[in-house]
Amino acid sequence: MSQDRRTHCLLRVLAVLMGLTLSGCVGLASHLLYAVRGNKAAIKCHALEGKKVAVVCVSKASTYGAGTEGSLLARHVESILKKEIKNIKMISHSDIENWIDNNGWNELDYRLVGKGVRAEMVVAIDVESFSLYEGSTLFKGRSQITTSVFDMTKGGELAFRDHPPEFTFPSGGGFHSTDTTEANFRRTFLQYLSRQVCKPFYAYDLDDDYMSDVILWGEK
Repeated sequence: MSQDRRTHCLLRVLAVLMGLTLSGCVGLASHLLYAVRGNKAAIKCHALEGKKVAVVCVSKASTYGAGTEGSLLARHVESILKKEIKNIKMISHSDIENWIDNNGWNELDYRLVGKGVRAEMVVAIDVESFSLYEGSTLFKGRSQITTSVFDMTKGGELAFRDHPPEFTFPSGGGFHSTDTTEANFRRTFLQYLSRQVCKPFYAYDLDDDYMSDVILWGEK
């Protein structure tokens, strides 16, 4: 379809929407608007677009030894950002881990890592709490995470910070230990967390907020 024809079609749809709204058919108009433009969340932080980005994560509550959840979460986040953000250049997690191993990083100043791997922006993820169980037989993930973005082109200036309420997965109830293994649930929960961490940086479908439990568990 040519550009002129697409524009003409869009104008016709908008004209219909205006008529429906004026005649009182607001509900139908809103549904048609959703079909045209989607139900997208606004981007909270544009700082990563077109930049060379390092993702660094530290878990203060790892259940499998120091930093295991942090490393896996960083890899998931790296993959999502690379897919969703236009013209972004991701520094591979392997290169970041090699720099950390060779330089004895103290896990305190993320900007040191950014400088070491020559990143333009650093996405720093602090996993303050992480748990998989509710009781002895029910899987329910809970995690408190703070995400910060440091602009290395401006001397490591803080460009963005997100400190949402505790993430909980699934949102209601949980999964009995007879339905899955700890390893499978842990992997699914980390996938869920990575999506939540990335949401401020791209325009995602708001329906994902309500469907994430079903979608993710279907991917396990």
